[in-house]
This record gives sequence, C-alpha cells and structure tokens, in this order.
Amino acid sequence: MTFLIYTRRMLRHPSVVLMLLCLPLLAFIFRGFAEKSEGAVIGIYTQTPSPEITRYLLQNEDAFKFKLYSSADDMRRDVETQLLECGFILPPNISDVEGISIVCGEGYASVLSDVTKEAVFAAVLKVCGDKAAYSFAKKSNIDINNEDFKKSYQKYVETTPVCVSFEEVPTTEVSSAKKRSLPQSMAAAVLACAVLIGSTFYIGDRKKGVYFGAGRCVAAALLLFALSALAALAICGARINIIRFCLLLAALWGVGCIAAKIIKNDKVPWLLMPVVILFVILFDIICIADIVPALGIVPSFLPTHYYIFGTAGAQALYSAVLLCCGIAADKMIK
Repeated sequence: MTFLIYTRRMLRHPSVVLMLLCLPLLAFIFRGFAEKSEGAVIGIYTQTPSPEITRYLLQNEDAFKFKLYSSADDMRRDVETQLLECGFILPPNISDVEGISIVCGEGYASVLSDVTKEAVFAAVLKVCGDKAAYSFAKKSNIDINNEDFKKSYQKYVETTPVCVSFEEVPTTEVSSAKKRSLPQSMAAAVLACAVLIGSTFYIGDRKKGVYFGAGRCVAAALLLFALSALAALAICGARINIIRFCLLLAALWGVGCIAAKIIKNDKVPWLLMPVVILFVILFDIICIADIVPALGIVPSFLPTHYYIFGTAGAQALYSAVLLCCGIAADKMIK
C-alpha cells in the first residue's frame, strides 16, 4: 500500500513526469542520429527483377547502406526529402551499364555521386561482367562471337591474378569490454538519479514526521524510471541483459536507502544529481580513469561502472554488498 502511495505521489510531480518522458524522447533522437551516422543511404530501383544484383548490394554494405525500392517515384521523393543521399535506376537490360541513371537532390555532392556510382557499377560487373563487356563491344562495332567471347572472358577472369596491397596503419587496440555504450550509460545515470529522487521524497516526509519507509519510496522511484529506461533502450535497439539490469537496480536501491539514512536535507539529493551524471560521463563514457591512472580507484565504487564494464560475477558481488547495506539502513530508519 505504501509503495502505491509513493508511486502515485511521484506521478503527480511535474518534474518527475518530465524526466520519465525525457529518456524515451532522447532515445528517439539518439537513434535517428546513430542511423544517420552509419553512412550514406542509397536507393536502388530495378525496372526488371535483378535478384543477384540487389542481393549483392544489400549483403555487401560498407560505407553505404542500400535500400531497395519497388517504385521509382517513391525513391525520387525520398531523395528530394533527403532521406536518401541519392538513388539509382537500373535499366531493363541490367548488363547495359551505360543505361544506369542516378537521381540526385539539390546541392548534391559530386564526389559522393562518383563514389556511389563506383559501388553500384562494381556490383553490376561482379554479377554480369561478361554480358556488360559483350554489350560494350557490340556498341563499339567490334565484330566478335558471343560464345567465343564468353569463353575468353571467363578464361581471363580465372587466370588473371588481381592483387591489392594495403599499408596497415598502427592503431591502439581497444578491448571489447571497454567499448562505450552511450544508451546504457545514460540509462544507468538516470536510474542513479531516480534513487536520489526517491530518497528526496522520503526525507521530505521524515521532516514532517511521516515515516512510510525509505526502502519502499526508493523502490517506487526505481520502478518508474526502470520502465522508462527499458523503453529507451528498446527504442535505441540496445541489447538488454535483464539479469545485469536487475543487479544494477538492487545495487542502486541499497545506495538510495543509505542516502536516505545519511542525508537530512531534502534539497541535497537534487544537488547531487548533476554530480552523479558528471561521474557517469567522466568514468563510464569518457573513461577518464584510463587517461589519468590516479583516478583508477574511483570506478570501483560506482554501481553504474560495474553494470557497463564489470563482469557479471563482480557486479553480483558488489550489488549483494550494497543490497545488504541498504536493508540494514532501511531497518535502522524505520
């Protein structure tokens, strides 16, 4: 009953509701930015079905992301609205590379146009290079026999070695454990702020002589913000490890109960929220401890850091310690 009372009170608080809505909204913005930064999106429309060409383009995305269209008008509209960088219309005779046309928007970069042409032409020649070469030879009035030409072309492709040399540039190796996960880091930061919000409500009630229990108040805040965080992670398409997520909630619940026991002024938790977000940015996103070794001890005390970078075993042990401390603190302040 107490849990539901605190939940309803928080939902009546405008600033809490705003924070609950902000996280999914920021996730939408982040997803759009991430999709845009993945590379140029190129439209492909084939006047006749060309499954080999389209399959090759869709499976060999690197700097470009290809999108197949069933209507040339739809592709042109997306180019005009800048959903696509450009679009290609493949002719009925796919081997006629000269018949490939490109659809560009206003102010289109000619450099990108040339690069995307190379990518599309490479796909066409990869699949039907012999037909394209034969078609070009016939247009150039070169008298050749189709069957003899195919045999000669196939022999040339099979016997001519192709070698491309790349100079390897030394790079700093980054372990997979240290890969940043911005959506998960921000979700963890918001959950850390949620326990401070829960302790704020309890501290305010305690000053008025109302003792409902800090643990239930912190749990109510965590539940609301956990749902918001899960929605945001789902929107971003981030992988969610439910077990580790629950371990983070357990650790933060313990921290919230300890904060409710120690802090006497209900304004202090609000002042601590920017500090919490700063710590997450510095140690979980920027990883400043790798740059300044003297700060290496700090992440060992951050529940969010165990969630992002720690092993499951270490996080479970740390969460169990904080959970026990939180239970003890909650009993002491009842």
